[in-house]
Amino acid sequence: MKHQLIALLVVALITICPEIARGQHPLPYLGYESGINVQEDFTFPCLTIGIQAQGWATQVGNYDGEGTIMIDVVTGEVLLAQYTSTDRNGNQLYADLESTVINDTTLLVEGTITGGTGRFAGASGEYLFLLKYDQPSSVLPNTYDGIFAGHIWR
Repeated sequence: MKHQLIALLVVALITICPEIARGQHPLPYLGYESGINVQEDFTFPCLTIGIQAQGWATQVGNYDGEGTIMIDVVTGEVLLAQYTSTDRNGNQLYADLESTVINDTTLLVEGTITGGTGRFAGASGEYLFLLKYDQPSSVLPNTYDGIFAGHIWR
C-alpha cells in the first residue's frame, strides 16, 4: 500500500509540472509534516477548521505551519483552504489547497504556492502532500503525519 501511494504521488506530481516541459528549472520542494486539525468555529452552515503543524522542507528548513479550511456542511463544498509556512527567520510561504480523499484516514492534497514574504516574496509552484490521519478525517480534533513533493520558483 505504501509503495502504491508513493507511485501515485510521483505520477500526480509529473502531471502538475507543465513548467518543466517548457524548459524552466524549478527548485525541488520536498518535506514532511506533523500536525493537528481542530474545529475553530461553526456558524451554520459553515464549519471552520484550523491547522497547526510543524515540519521540514527543502528551500524552507524547519517551519511552523498554520491554515484555515472552511466547509459548507450542507453542500460539502470547500469554501476556503489556505496554508502558511513560516520559517525560523519569519519568512512566510503561502499556499491554496485542494484535497482528494483516498480513504477515511488518508488524503492527497494539492498545494498551489501563491507567494510569500521575505525570501519567498513572489514565490510560485505546486506540491502534492500525502497525509495520514490517526482517526477518520471527519473526526476533530485529529492529528496527522505526511510527506510532500513538488517544486518552487523563488
